[in-house]
Amino acid sequence: MSTPCDETLCGLVHDTLVELGRRPLTECNGEWPCPNLIKNTREIFSVLTPDQSRPVLELLQELSPKKLPIRSSKSLLTEEPFPCPEIGIDVYQPCQVRSCAFFTDHPWTRNCLLYYRVRQEVNGLSVSELAFLMNRSVGAIRKSLTATMKMVRKAALKETIHLQGESVVTRLEPVNICIVCEKEIEKLSRRTTRYAYCGDACYIFKPPFMIDLEKEFGLPIDRLLKVCVNNFRSMKAIAQALDITPSKLQHIAKRYLVALPE
Repeated sequence: MSTPCDETLCGLVHDTLVELGRRPLTECNGEWPCPNLIKNTREIFSVLTPDQSRPVLELLQELSPKKLPIRSSKSLLTEEPFPCPEIGIDVYQPCQVRSCAFFTDHPWTRNCLLYYRVRQEVNGLSVSELAFLMNRSVGAIRKSLTATMKMVRKAALKETIHLQGESVVTRLEPVNICIVCEKEIEKLSRRTTRYAYCGDACYIFKPPFMIDLEKEFGLPIDRLLKVCVNNFRSMKAIAQALDITPSKLQHIAKRYLVALPE
């Protein structure tokens, strides 16, 4: 079964071609793939010149309402080349370096996020702009940004600990010594997983995720929390730096009587 054609889009393409003074090549047959949409769109770009940019600009604005501030398609065809800081060359046409971290499949931005930022005179992009430019959902962009912030904040915390010359904890993990109280274990607790515990009390006092934090950052938990509080302004930032949930962060802060920022 064939897919129905987007008749509204077909109509926009048809009207744009008429505005450019061209006769539409075919008519919509109501099915996809639609010869009207495909052939007429190709015809639009084959006759496009700087002097005929207005109908195409109107088409773009109609297709992406309230998504991006498309100001002038004519200027995109006539302005000076963009000096790319990544590969060190002047870009005249839409860039084809798909391996670049700033590549985006939108020719009117010359396929470049940096170009878009420079021409829009902005220091940053909103999540909705990134989603549109990178052809991804807003949820996927938010997820990527969260993962990136976690990595950046964790790296910053480790660098701070190193620069401050904090005392590093070296943990030995013999299988017959409790990881918390360091007593010899005759019979391993049922709580034992990747760490040895002598009983429930030690497990509850310092569960595996807290041992993981001490090992990764090289500090006792109470000292680690104080370094975090002194270097981050929010509880969310601390949780991201430690890569734990806010509830776990609140749990250990309460245990060690450390006041967290809001």
